[in-house]
Amino acid sequence: MNVVIQPDRVVQTALVVSLLCLGATGPVNAQDPLELMDQAVQSERRGDMEAALGFYDQVVSQFPDDEQAPVALLRVAEERLATGAVELAVEAVTRLREDYGDAPSAAGAYVLDGVMQLAAATGPDDLREAWNTFGNAVARFERSRYPEARWRREARMRRGHVAVLLGDLDLAAAEFLAIIEDEPLGDQTAEAQFELATVLLYQGRWNEAAEILQRVVDRASVETASDALTGTSRAARRRLSLLHRMVLRPAVGMTPWTQVRRLQLPTEAREPIGVAASSDGRLLVADDRADLALLFSASGELVGRSAEQDLRLPWWGIDGEPYVLSRRAVVRPFGPASGPGSANAAGSVTFAVPDGGGVDRLDDLRAGARSSLGEWVILDRDRRQVVRFDRDGRYRATVVDRIRDQSIVDLDVDARGRLWLLDGEQNHVLRFGFDGTAEGVRVSHDWRRSEALAVDSLGNVYVLDREAKTVDVFGPDGAAIHSVGPVLSDGTELRRPRDLAVDGSGRLYIVDGDPAAVLILE
Repeated sequence: MNVVIQPDRVVQTALVVSLLCLGATGPVNAQDPLELMDQAVQSERRGDMEAALGFYDQVVSQFPDDEQAPVALLRVAEERLATGAVELAVEAVTRLREDYGDAPSAAGAYVLDGVMQLAAATGPDDLREAWNTFGNAVARFERSRYPEARWRREARMRRGHVAVLLGDLDLAAAEFLAIIEDEPLGDQTAEAQFELATVLLYQGRWNEAAEILQRVVDRASVETASDALTGTSRAARRRLSLLHRMVLRPAVGMTPWTQVRRLQLPTEAREPIGVAASSDGRLLVADDRADLALLFSASGELVGRSAEQDLRLPWWGIDGEPYVLSRRAVVRPFGPASGPGSANAAGSVTFAVPDGGGVDRLDDLRAGARSSLGEWVILDRDRRQVVRFDRDGRYRATVVDRIRDQSIVDLDVDARGRLWLLDGEQNHVLRFGFDGTAEGVRVSHDWRRSEALAVDSLGNVYVLDREAKTVDVFGPDGAAIHSVGPVLSDGTELRRPRDLAVDGSGRLYIVDGDPAAVLILE
């Protein structure tokens, strides 16, 4: 499950100028508000956002008492939030609640308010406040009066996500179940089924989860599926594949992977040192000798390359974005992300920590990740620190600080917001809760040189031993599941493994440097 809290999710159409901008271009003569709304939609479809905003402006300014006015005002709030203008988004949300409190669109105001609270959250108390705000949309817009309130469903979905982050899986399951049982059938029904199945998987209830996931797949196969339902069905198929690979096959003594193939690298690739995988199998490969970041489609086609210097490890964030570390910055090599908390216009974010009376810039980054709320978690090799920064790159807290006889070599953040650290000195995998609370050693093994760490969406832990040339896999409870290498099933021998990744269906990717290759186990 990808528990991702990001404003873009509730934005239906990305507008580029605020409705309240007095200079917005559009017709100036009063018309029927429905006609104006229709012209706004048509303008958006043509890509003429400035003209569309002119129509929306007329709806609000000339027909403030019409039922279309709160609809237009909600679009203002969505746009402001999507572009990072939080103060203006707050103004629009406040006006929507105060002036149009009984309109269905006002439910969206509570949801957006909760999203903004999540974006600023620093701990469990903030999450609970957002959870309560989403609850206002549910309580104030009950189904008896608002039978088709999509924002109520959205609020329940987000309450479920927040409950997962807080570690209350029963509460999360109740929210997702309420969408399934109490809300009208729609695309979010399948999404709620997927999320409910994921919670059941976290609880170890494999059979129940598999049945629900199969229902999602079956529904998409027997009806004309929307894009949203198709996407959820594909995610359910991947989750079933992961369950089959990492639970069912090992349970009967079978290996999770039976085939090995090589990713076709471009000729200019010289020495790939890192690989990251998205849930759907897209890959980001970092090559430090060639100074290249390479992007591959799920089918293995090279779809992007970016020249980057001093490359370190890449990762595919649970926000759906690919990132790679350079020595001094996080880089998003394939275009700047939109919305608050993204990389800056140059496509990179740098970090500094308090040092005495001043600050010290981190300049030997080793590994990184991004949390569900947009926080950056960075490992600096020189300082031997693991540090949290807010979505804008401002220092928040030090997780690990130069502990004697401890050497963190890699990290990962799972879908539940928990931080995992690989200690190469003590041969431990440590875990920290969403709130930063240390949860102790989760995996311990006699690795010779543990080098890389990955955690899949079920909580299985994968560790690469560079000297033994093996990958060891452990379940969420820390029990050993499987080990591969140094010789793979097809006879391929790992010679100089550097990094590993796992995608949403359980395919394993290993970077080997002799010869330069990315091996795919499936």
